[in-house]
Amino acid sequence: MLVIRPDQMETLDQESLARFVERAALHLRDRCPEETAALSDDALRARIYEDVDRAEMHCVDDETDVVRFLEFSMRHGPRFDKELDWARDILTRPHRNGTKKMDELDDHELFMIALASPTEDGA
Repeated sequence: MLVIRPDQMETLDQESLARFVERAALHLRDRCPEETAALSDDALRARIYEDVDRAEMHCVDDETDVVRFLEFSMRHGPRFDKELDWARDILTRPHRNGTKKMDELDDHELFMIALASPTEDGA
């Protein structure tokens, strides 16, 4: 029977996270080119590691939701979850999972975009 020691499991987790960070960096370069242009590859990876830790603090732990969190961080700044009242309010709500929190962030952002867009009648 195969037994994986705790130190081996930690190594596997670190390797998995490193692969995720590389995928996320490519994704962010593609989806947020203006926001990532000034960041070196090392700086972007460091930012992603920090953002992953912050996402986890808000119970955002599904890979897809973490990527959404990373995109918010790129668009709104590395401390958006603390500095933007609306984002902080959503992310600190109890009894909501990470997916629900990210859905609410998306909904709020779309609502704000709609408010800022001119109406069809020019008003």
